[in-house]
Amino acid sequence: MGKYDDDFFGGKRPWSVIKDRVLRDYMNVYLAKVNTRGQHIVLIDAYAGPGVFQDGSNGSPIIICTAAEKFAKNNYSAFFFNIRQDFHSQLETALKNSGFNSAHAFKTNSLKTINQLPQILKDNTVFLYLDPFGLKGCGYDQLEPFLKRNSKYSTEIVLTMCMPAVHRMAAFHAVKRGEINEKTKKYHERLTTVFGGDYWKDILYQENVDAETKEFQLIDAYLSKSAQFLPFTGYCPVRQKSDSRIKYFMVFVSGHPDAMVLMNDIMHKAYFSQMHRADFQGTLFEELDWRDMPLTDDRSEQKLNALIKELVSKYPGETRENIWLQVVKSNFMKYERKFYRSLLKNMADKSQIVYQVDPSTGRRNENSKLYPV
Repeated sequence: MGKYDDDFFGGKRPWSVIKDRVLRDYMNVYLAKVNTRGQHIVLIDAYAGPGVFQDGSNGSPIIICTAAEKFAKNNYSAFFFNIRQDFHSQLETALKNSGFNSAHAFKTNSLKTINQLPQILKDNTVFLYLDPFGLKGCGYDQLEPFLKRNSKYSTEIVLTMCMPAVHRMAAFHAVKRGEINEKTKKYHERLTTVFGGDYWKDILYQENVDAETKEFQLIDAYLSKSAQFLPFTGYCPVRQKSDSRIKYFMVFVSGHPDAMVLMNDIMHKAYFSQMHRADFQGTLFEELDWRDMPLTDDRSEQKLNALIKELVSKYPGETRENIWLQVVKSNFMKYERKFYRSLLKNMADKSQIVYQVDPSTGRRNENSKLYPV
């Protein structure tokens, strides 16, 4: 790790607000939930960094431990890995100063360590966070032992996937010209390792398809592969402004549907609120609530209305919560649960659907059943 990494930990990049908010908000609700399972919780951050940035802002280890101390105190162990001695030493100091006695820092090459951990953590609840400086640190071969853990025990994985690095290694234009050297071949081998197959070639070498479309297709394919083991998945693009290129995707995989619906709202809020701030800073719209801004066509109320009617007709008598899960599965991060519930009420008021009360409470809630008119 060279100068780039030193600069990286000098201060937060504007787009890091999205990543930090997702991690913080998810750790709070995640830990509150899994702490009721009765299993010891193991939190792993494979590329932890110094813990605190030079500008004083908290890095992932402090974010993770702050949540763990609040929601799972005395029932968690946190393991943080760094290959650099200076980052390791700084992190040890940061953890000690914060009083996080259940957190442990290790100076080691996580590439050689991470995939061995599932053999040790056989009966624990495990959360794995991978936020490497490039692609080398998030290979599918590292994830696979975690993906294949016994489903009796909770496993959650959150990672970041750097898109500029993907395009650079794919070398689209060089391949198109037939200029493939040994360096390019090694890059391609790395991409195949990262994605767990060479399907990335069919996606990234498409003609007349823009880069961002390819990126979404690639992450969709990657998560489809992971979903064979942990079926509830999703992702959030991270960029500086809504018209800027994607820096990376924040990706998660889980074995529980609650993770998907929670991450949907958390990522939705983190992304769209930050895009509003970045896009309208210094303008008349800056002080407006981001939720009050006009919706794009792919997130319109009309589209969600039609989808709800379709799902209620397909699954008559299904609960409000289960219909919401179906919405999230097919439209991850496009809508918030609050918006969905409000629209259900409006549709019921207009006799577009039947929205029953829960007979056990006499009120509409997540167990309320929905029927077509």
